[in-house]
Amino acid sequence: MTSRSLFAGTLLVLFFVLYAGCSAPDVADNPDPDWNGGADDDDSADDDGGDDDTADPDDDDGDGDYDQVFPAGVVQRLDIDFTAANYQAMQAEMEELHGEFGAGGGDTGGPPDDGGPGGDFGEDPSFFPVTVGYEGETWTYVGMRYKGNSSLSYGWEADVAKLPFRLDFDEFEDDHPETLDQRFWGFKKLTFASGWSDNTYLRETLATEILRGNGVPAARATFYEIHVTVEGEDSQYWGLYTCLEDPSDEMMERVFGDGSGNLYKPEDGCANWTCFDEANFIKKSNEEVADFSDVEAAIEALNASQQDSAAWRQGLEQVFDPSAFLRWLATNTVIENWDAYGMAPHNYYLYGDPADNGRLTWIPWDHSASLAEGRMTTLSIELDEVNAQWPLIRELLDDSTYSAEYYSYVAGVLESPFAVQEITARADELWAVIQPYVEAEEAPYTALERYSDFVDSVHGEDGLIEHVEGRHAVAAEALESKGYLR
Repeated sequence: MTSRSLFAGTLLVLFFVLYAGCSAPDVADNPDPDWNGGADDDDSADDDGGDDDTADPDDDDGDGDYDQVFPAGVVQRLDIDFTAANYQAMQAEMEELHGEFGAGGGDTGGPPDDGGPGGDFGEDPSFFPVTVGYEGETWTYVGMRYKGNSSLSYGWEADVAKLPFRLDFDEFEDDHPETLDQRFWGFKKLTFASGWSDNTYLRETLATEILRGNGVPAARATFYEIHVTVEGEDSQYWGLYTCLEDPSDEMMERVFGDGSGNLYKPEDGCANWTCFDEANFIKKSNEEVADFSDVEAAIEALNASQQDSAAWRQGLEQVFDPSAFLRWLATNTVIENWDAYGMAPHNYYLYGDPADNGRLTWIPWDHSASLAEGRMTTLSIELDEVNAQWPLIRELLDDSTYSAEYYSYVAGVLESPFAVQEITARADELWAVIQPYVEAEEAPYTALERYSDFVDSVHGEDGLIEHVEGRHAVAAEALESKGYLR
């Protein structure tokens, strides 16, 4: 253990001794308690609707089989077949949206140095029909489209054919009624991240595990090797992908036990919570009901007068869960993630939990820019530099009650599963699992400039573990600077 890690650990112990008089909320009260430290055991998802004895790959009853689709610590294989015409049309559309393939050169290191989080990358690509094969089963007329912002645009420009994509298993049910409510082991949608600008290929998976381990609802993630066959051509290995569950699919049912509430995916503009515009709060459930009163009420409560701070907190807590947000904010800030609220008005969902009178809860999304300093400026632990453009951060941390709660979560993040020893072991375990599949990647179907970047990505200079040790030291120093350690 480095001296920085020892210093951080010592400060952390002192913090808990001195802070014991404060009643910090218990992570166990959080709605996503099913994190199991990433352990690959038979009981790891016993509440996720998976039953190997009765599992049906075409199950459309809304019960996603998490054991089957999101197993821990393994790599599964998915085969995707295109007709020649559909594949050519898909590539031609990309040229219309993003220009000639490879026009930006071959640098796979990420967005330009002067780039920033968020940004307008134009319209989403269209879905095209494919056939999906998995463990001897096939699904026909599945919708597939490329997805992403910088990972898609910059990857395409950099001559990288390994691009992120999304599958929707009943996208074409209107034209092909035989696929009505078609499901992949209970799931309608799956998202596949390419590992763009992540030499470890682990950040998305580790970040979601750390979030869930700290009581934050986060999508399940696992690994798939993707093989694509275009009609008339040989099968092509597209590389190792991280598969993520879509929050608008089965996740709310898994986390809250009821997926019937309002789910929003905020994007741009008023998604920073300074204002309300329904165009910036895209409904992902109950779309037929044009009622955004829950979001409007939460934004109004946040920006209300704080002359009576207790009354202000009470009004906010009736319509929004500040503790869930602060728990996420602490975890996200400690592990470091530049492409999130506070830097960009996107990459989160809001869910109105029916069991909590529809009160909105924060659901994070897209952690590909986490667990690394990267090329972008990130926020300090103290968040003193955050201004009124991000009122969920500024207003809450300017309140002494919420500020104390935030720092209690910061201290908690430094424990399991972000403890240096534990995350080192987990990273080593997953690295060994995916190593053969990463080594088998060949340009242009790889997000790496060279295989040695992957080899050195965990324990090398500026690698994952060095980053984790540094974040422990920075967080401990922040706790001391704010007076929580004396």
